[in-house]
Amino acid sequence: MPTKTRKKKYDFLQYKYSNYIRVLEALRKQYISEGEPKRLAVPYILMCATTLEARLNDELCSHAMQLWDDSYKSIADVYLSMTFRNKLNALVPFLTNNKYRINQDHFVYQRLASLISVRNLLAHPKPIVRKIEEDELAGFKTWPPLPKLPPGVFEALSDLTMGATKTYTPIEYHDAIEKLNKWFFSRYPDRLSKIAMVVKSKDV
Repeated sequence: MPTKTRKKKYDFLQYKYSNYIRVLEALRKQYISEGEPKRLAVPYILMCATTLEARLNDELCSHAMQLWDDSYKSIADVYLSMTFRNKLNALVPFLTNNKYRINQDHFVYQRLASLISVRNLLAHPKPIVRKIEEDELAGFKTWPPLPKLPPGVFEALSDLTMGATKTYTPIEYHDAIEKLNKWFFSRYPDRLSKIAMVVKSKDV
């Protein structure tokens, strides 16, 4: 009985970014059409951050596959294990063979770095410990005593943005992602010399 010849299989990288950007663009339309309501600021910003990380992960994994062939998995795992901020910082050198780095003084980088910081605060919430003066505890007969809430607590509790829009708006974060696509992804590796968002490595 003849043996069946096994067909060769190839790894196919299924990108995530395209799905995320579609959701993000739909969210922007809703956000603008409803007058930029505060209740949508947090989900919009979190979706911006998720979309950015999807793009970084897609590109880093693709780079590993192109560069390392059959051993790409271990390299891709190293790339994906980096912190979100390190992925952003490493992206340009990796994809341009160390010819360029991202310009950390450029407004696009500043917005994306802020987006990552805000995302970390929103996605990993931690309680805040406040110092209370001893005289603020006076007059309470319960045990343990219930201190008066410090000034500003009610304002913080009523802020539906959770402070996420203090530095940039959701639309400004979204715009920075689009600028990264336009000024880097659509131009690398050979058409970056006049782009202020990146700096030649020899200038580091």
